[in-house]
Amino acid sequence: MSSRKSIAIPPSAIYVSGAGVGQILIFIIGGWLLMRFDWRAVFLVAGAPALLFAVLLYFTTREPERGALDTDLGATSAKANPPRNVTSLIRDILGNTALCFAILAYTLVTGVGYSVTVWITSFLVRVHGMTVGQGAIWAGVGFGCA
Repeated sequence: MSSRKSIAIPPSAIYVSGAGVGQILIFIIGGWLLMRFDWRAVFLVAGAPALLFAVLLYFTTREPERGALDTDLGATSAKANPPRNVTSLIRDILGNTALCFAILAYTLVTGVGYSVTVWITSFLVRVHGMTVGQGAIWAGVGFGCA
């Protein structure tokens, strides 16, 4: 008998992976649509699911009555942890070297990631002679592999 250990995947990992999977799908499907139709069709197809979800949300969700979900926990918590001013929070952050490096690293990674996302399709079109649709599909494949 083999004893396999099951790996628990936290819900936050599934939630966060949605952005990457969505980016891959958007580039690949958007590029495919762009090769067959014009850019207006891409926007219509991209907006259609949002309209469907908006209608679904409108008919299936009720807004709770104002104050119905309020509890006294907030007041008790506020007494235990009084609010701090911004300067003391900034001082605490700057006093934590590891946190400062983490913030700097995340800032750089995010900046580079967004820059590449915006730039890569134009690069593939200009340097490698692809159409915009082909460039978008290859960008999506590249993001997926990365």
